[in-house]
Amino acid sequence: MQCGKTYLYLKKKVGSSFFFAFVPARCKSWSCPKCRLIKSRIVKNYVREHFAGDELYMLTLTYFHSGTVENAWLRIGPSWNRLRSYINSLGRSISYMRIVEPHKIGGWPHMHVLIRGCVIDSKVLSHVTDWGFGWNCQVQKISSLSASSYVSKYLSKPWPDALSNVLREKTKTRIVCVSQDMPAVFSAKSEWECVQWDMPNTETLSMCNSICQALKTKGASVIQSRGWSDGFVILSDIDISIKDIIELGPYIWIVVQDSYDFEYLKYGFQTFLYL
Repeated sequence: MQCGKTYLYLKKKVGSSFFFAFVPARCKSWSCPKCRLIKSRIVKNYVREHFAGDELYMLTLTYFHSGTVENAWLRIGPSWNRLRSYINSLGRSISYMRIVEPHKIGGWPHMHVLIRGCVIDSKVLSHVTDWGFGWNCQVQKISSLSASSYVSKYLSKPWPDALSNVLREKTKTRIVCVSQDMPAVFSAKSEWECVQWDMPNTETLSMCNSICQALKTKGASVIQSRGWSDGFVILSDIDISIKDIIELGPYIWIVVQDSYDFEYLKYGFQTFLYL
């Protein structure tokens, strides 16, 4: 799929109101500049929501460059699991978000781990080389606000080394993951219904006006529209089907953008379109 080249027609019911949207389909890849920025903002909001008020620490772990870059990527999962197992053996539970990123040169991976509570001490750090970690391993206390900003910075940066993207896909490494006690960062479930997909972006204006015309013909008393993510969102007090829109043919009128607040729908859109 070419990111943003085709569009989705979505709808959603909120209370007694109906929302209709015509927005670009996204590739949802970390390699895509547009989708990477959207996903990094979602992670940033996740940290602010789910780690707020906690005693937080940021753990940074690297790998020695003694083997190959590919071997380092292959060790990410096993080495992290061994570290977690050791922490559990000490009678400590670890609640975390782990983010993997490459170095600027060479594609070598390292990870930043946001952890609740002081479960990483000198005793744990003294063993990190036993599990494959390398020369720079440190932990420091951090606020949830600072943590969300750092997380967003790590994730929004493009990866300059093409090899790191190749190895990430080859090793099936997850860029962002959380412990099992945490809710999923990227939920696969959405309240939005995809009515139609793979529509050409040249139909944006006509689709907007066709929906508004169909709503007016059906007697809708509330019709408000607003531009959204290179597309549009429409609010109405009644529902319509794609058949109702198609049967009306060419649009005959246009609804101007108004000041209705659609901000609370933003997370729902991002979940559906980009994840």
